[in-house]
Amino acid sequence: MVNLVLAPPRTPLCLRKIQAFRGVSIKSVAAAAEHTAAVTEDGELYGWGWGRYGNLGLGDRNDRLVPEKVSLVNNESSLGILTVNARKKNLKLGDKMIMVACGWRHTISVSSSGGLYTYGWSKYGQLGHGDFEDHLTPHKVEALRGSSISLVNKSLTLGVSDCSKVAPCKNLNKTP
Repeated sequence: MVNLVLAPPRTPLCLRKIQAFRGVSIKSVAAAAEHTAAVTEDGELYGWGWGRYGNLGLGDRNDRLVPEKVSLVNNESSLGILTVNARKKNLKLGDKMIMVACGWRHTISVSSSGGLYTYGWSKYGQLGHGDFEDHLTPHKVEALRGSSISLVNKSLTLGVSDCSKVAPCKNLNKTP
């Protein structure tokens, strides 16, 4: 004898506008299994979802249920224009984000000047900063200084420079 269990029908998915973006035009959006990021037409960067490894870029490891703006200018951020620490990597005044991709527990964004910024989990060096430390805020990939990134891809964590060179971030930790 076979017993069949009738499962209730799936609830249909309903697309709803995210209230945090009411009146805001989105230029780029990316999602991974556990987090999402978006760039507005004004170049603002937002993150939400699971943030355990800093992959939201908000300076902590907390989860967010609604989009929260990633601060690109403050004293704490790696992108802070006001910082005094010479080791900090600063965005140029007026620089904005134009593109974003979400990888496995990390995020990649590109600035209007072509700079590549990564943050989140770096157990295998996939952020390209020459270390295996998690980065809780966007950090510029210094190994690509002087290159202008025109494309990012979440699946392989790579950037394409203006010279059409493909730069996998995991390999950026090694010096030639």
